[in-house]
Amino acid sequence: MIKQEWDELAKRDRDEYLKQYRKFMYNEGNYWKCEECPENIGAYSSFEYLLPCGQYNCWVACHCSSLERS
Repeated sequence: MIKQEWDELAKRDRDEYLKQYRKFMYNEGNYWKCEECPENIGAYSSFEYLLPCGQYNCWVACHCSSLERS
């Protein structure tokens, strides 16, 4: 899903949104899949390490507690 689809799902069915959100965030296979991430807000910065979500670390890595491994 892309951000707009995540937002639509959240409005339509909050429980399903949370289920899919957790499924995405706790899957290490989703590292760096920014285009599919529900946290992608399309942030832009001239700082080269800033992700589209506005963060410096991948949300999936944070959820999977693997920052020290990456």
